[in-house]
Amino acid sequence: MIRFGDIVKTKSEIGSGYWKIALPVTRRMIDAGLNVEKPGLYLFYGMWYGDNPLSTKSFGKVEAIPQEYELIGHISKVGCAEFEKHSK
Repeated sequence: MIRFGDIVKTKSEIGSGYWKIALPVTRRMIDAGLNVEKPGLYLFYGMWYGDNPLSTKSFGKVEAIPQEYELIGHISKVGCAEFEKHSK
């Protein structure tokens, strides 16, 4: 089960080195324009807009968590700089 701050690769990208991070989405974020249907945990990637991997505002892409994924680690263990290197 994925939790806040987990870093994963989805099945179609396993082996590609493209990392995604699980972050929570609130109703307020959706009302402000985040393109998801309901609150919950989502995978964020494409770190183009900031340098904080624990902020949804840093990312350009969001997707639902698929059934199949590879758990890479957790942001506190991997480190922000390492995540940024693999998420662009």
